[in-house]
Amino acid sequence: MGKTRLASHLAHAIHSEGSTVLYGRCDEDLGVLYQPWVQALSHLVEEAPDSVLDGDAGSDLARLIPSLRERRPELPSPRESDQETERYLMYAAVASLLAEAGAQEPLLLILDDLHWADAPTLSLLRHVVGAGSSMNVMVVGTFRDSDLARDHPLTSLLAALHREQGVERIKLGGLAAEDVHALMEAVAGQELDEDGRTLAAEITRETAGNPFFTEEMLRHLAESEAIVQGEDGRWRLTGRLADLGLPQSVREVIGQRVERLGADARGALGAAAVIGRDFDLDLLSALVELPQMQLLDLLDDAVTASLLHESSGQTGRFTFTHALVEHTLYEDLGRTRRALLHRRVAEELEKRYGPDPGERVGELAGHWAAAVLPADTAKALKYARLAARPGARPTRPHEAARWYRQALDLHGRAPGRSRRAL
Repeated sequence: MGKTRLASHLAHAIHSEGSTVLYGRCDEDLGVLYQPWVQALSHLVEEAPDSVLDGDAGSDLARLIPSLRERRPELPSPRESDQETERYLMYAAVASLLAEAGAQEPLLLILDDLHWADAPTLSLLRHVVGAGSSMNVMVVGTFRDSDLARDHPLTSLLAALHREQGVERIKLGGLAAEDVHALMEAVAGQELDEDGRTLAAEITRETAGNPFFTEEMLRHLAESEAIVQGEDGRWRLTGRLADLGLPQSVREVIGQRVERLGADARGALGAAAVIGRDFDLDLLSALVELPQMQLLDLLDDAVTASLLHESSGQTGRFTFTHALVEHTLYEDLGRTRRALLHRRVAEELEKRYGPDPGERVGELAGHWAAAVLPADTAKALKYARLAARPGARPTRPHEAARWYRQALDLHGRAPGRSRRAL
């Protein structure tokens, strides 16, 4: 479903047709120079026929792949020179080895997770691509653009490779609702009924089709028994998706992405999550103690990290890319902090829209209800009743019923009132 899975399917298809497949990956914070190259080429050195290793550049290649000397103990010592020349000779030796292997049979080289690659790994990739126009070799590099900072060496490499012939960049989108539907049917072993199709659409909205998040949410639903198999063999949801906790794996992935942006960004995004899936810069500015331009820089970084989208139709409007991002940030806030932030959002909305908030009445009702401080109960009750009125938006019956239920609950908690007064 994702980039690595797609590359794996390509590798199986290519290998089944008689081609050689090499694989190497980058690991976060491992700090091994040329890690994916060492992994991929070590396998080639171990398994390739002697004719592939008979080139003249063996001593320079052995700088990168010391195990080559086990196959060719007669290799002389590498030539001594300045550091830049030695690196160039090693790069040329790698390109020569790949060209020789590709001449024997087509070769696919997969370099996975390049967003964690060090600068030398990417420098070698650039050299091989630049030298490889006549090679019978395909190189596939995978990366997550959400993990690329502006100063990441892969950013400049991508710009440079854009000018190379034979290089194509393929952006993978999220799964569509019908894809999630098909995935769930494959797991269930049968067609989904109407409830199952509704659940597939809801999961797609929550995850924005992110393959990892989708898979983890489905696993979480099954493990928590939120989806159960009935006597007819069909799967059904036992509660509301919004009421379920998030899978720990999803929380960790999103948490790591947020942490990379720093403490100020974490605080600002947490406040934004209290506002909602969509939020305005000026409203967020009223909640956080940061200059607006600094706050905008943080939001731009969050856009680069694929945590937010900036609206193309409304200036200053942002949206969390996945509902799961918003949920994770929201749940990471303490209950008291959440309540105080909801109160401040509600107060800001009241300042802006006065006694007749119109279509924003639902937002006010929700924020006052979430404030949950005793002094706020009366206002929360007031806006819940307003939101439930036929003239409010949305006017769908189930939304009105939800606000009436909330009003009843709040009324029961209000001191000195009877339910009959409602």
